[in-house]
Amino acid sequence: ITYGDLEFRRVLFRSILQRVWQDHKWLDSSSVVNKVGGGGSLTYTYVTQRSGDAHAVAVARTALLSNQILGLSNLNHNDVTALGLIGDEAMAFAVRADSPIKSLRDLVARWKADPQSLSISIGSARGSTTHFLAARVARLAGVDPRRLKLITFGGSADSITNLLGGHIDGASLAFNSLLRQHQAGGIRII
Repeated sequence: ITYGDLEFRRVLFRSILQRVWQDHKWLDSSSVVNKVGGGGSLTYTYVTQRSGDAHAVAVARTALLSNQILGLSNLNHNDVTALGLIGDEAMAFAVRADSPIKSLRDLVARWKADPQSLSISIGSARGSTTHFLAARVARLAGVDPRRLKLITFGGSADSITNLLGGHIDGASLAFNSLLRQHQAGGIRII
């Protein structure tokens, strides 16, 4: 099993799916390979290089669709075989713990005053669910999403590092990617 994100997926696939597959005798053994980065492109490339190997499985996200559309990868949904929907992730906005932005209402007020006033990371890929979250909130608030200052990095970990370092004002990421730093007091999920 190959996947392309943070601790949540490591824990999920190592502890839950492996245990279920082995307890039910669906698999005798399995191993997890972490290929982080490029909005999942490294994961999808790793698996498609093993064409014909039914033992190579990847966890796909929306980036499998959007990476090709945006020219970030030549791979698309036709290069893999979908097995099914396993789950969905909650998305969230976060700011540094010392940010003057205390709520989503504060974020929207800043965007309304000047959509370029805040730099917001959307993870590693435009067209991802984290990008959709920022665009949808802006649109619902009457702000043109195309005017937002949205930034991509190599992945969620890079986004969080830049947020903690004060290099960006906020991040739109998977809730589970933000939880540990929120609990540690470094960031605030709004």
